[in-house]
Amino acid sequence: MFGAKTQTPVSLDKAQKIYERLISEKMSKGYVSNPGISGNVFGDASGLDESIPIVKGIKDHQISGVLPQILNECDDVEADYFINSSEWGAQEKYDGDRRLILFKNNIAQGINRKGFFVPLMPVVDAAVRQIGTSLLLDGEAVGETIYVFGLLEYNGIDLRGLSYIESYHKLQEVFATHKFTSGLKLVSLALTTEDKRNVFLQVKSQGGEGIVFKHLESCYSPGKPNTGGDQRKFKFWESASCVVVKINDKRSIGLGVYDLCGKLVNVGNVTIPPNHEIPNSGDVVEVRYLYAYKGGSLYQPIYMGKRTDLFAGDCVSTQLKYNGG
Repeated sequence: MFGAKTQTPVSLDKAQKIYERLISEKMSKGYVSNPGISGNVFGDASGLDESIPIVKGIKDHQISGVLPQILNECDDVEADYFINSSEWGAQEKYDGDRRLILFKNNIAQGINRKGFFVPLMPVVDAAVRQIGTSLLLDGEAVGETIYVFGLLEYNGIDLRGLSYIESYHKLQEVFATHKFTSGLKLVSLALTTEDKRNVFLQVKSQGGEGIVFKHLESCYSPGKPNTGGDQRKFKFWESASCVVVKINDKRSIGLGVYDLCGKLVNVGNVTIPPNHEIPNSGDVVEVRYLYAYKGGSLYQPIYMGKRTDLFAGDCVSTQLKYNGG
């Protein structure tokens, strides 16, 4: 299922370490053990009815009761206002999976975008234990690192009622006290117009995903507002969550999204890079693109990876940005 992970044969000891790391990566993304299926401990999506796509690995019955704050996008005019306003701060938007970290009763657990408990990478677990007190962090998981930008609870105290700038200062104190070498990294916050503009230009020039603007006096608010909001995101390129509807030849997959009538429609194909596994039919994947054609395909799609924190039903056509608006 996982394919070859080395170019040449390796020793048993090294192979075991590679295997254990791979299992940890899978578990941290929300996959769950399914030993009842012979030869595939993580289940199988073969024989899937394309009209009923699924997302495997979501822990349906392990709900944390905690939901992250989800952001609406802003346009160029709004972004320029946020950059010039002293009421707003700016941070780099990292291209990963949303991940909250709950540490309580000496147990560290991850929480994904949907509010389900998911395991943490061992290096992240170790970093959280280094803090040693109960807490709830908010961040973005990229590989073996979680980029932390929020502190919601600390030492039994709920910080959601604090302004963002107040809770961020407390988060800075945590990172200043504990010098993490791996696992956790603090996302810096730009406050002045000059610093915000520099972050904007730097992230854009480096091909980063985008910028997040946060009203400094706003409090934490779980869920996603219908419009606007006290935290907004500006993306330098478009991305869409799609359902895998077909496995093509030569490392290519067919993509689909649901239209307003609930019908799964094709939005083209995308090539899977050599450093990614080929997903299964029914998986949810993230694709970067320039724009979409009405009734057609995504233009210049780039495969970013699988999403285990979204359901197939989240892959809707309204997320697409079409050519000419």
